[in-house]
Amino acid sequence: MTPFAVDWAPAATAALATIWMQATDRTAVTSAQHRIDQLLEQDPFRNGRHRCEGLFIIKVAPLACAYTIDLSRNLVLVSAVWRSP
Repeated sequence: MTPFAVDWAPAATAALATIWMQATDRTAVTSAQHRIDQLLEQDPFRNGRHRCEGLFIIKVAPLACAYTIDLSRNLVLVSAVWRSP
């Protein structure tokens, strides 16, 4: 399978920055974000859960993200991120 490019929407990037700044363990947040990117690059269909009409969710503690997949461009767009236990 061809790897996917992963892009974060500006709102998701801003939310991630806020989470990181408020985190007591910033290394965990950074590691989770890196792992999410890796998993989505490899296989966004199998490494997340389909929620509804093209929207997927992936969880890597302490983060969870919502994303969509554009097969025509092999692109994953992370549209939202939040803290997840």
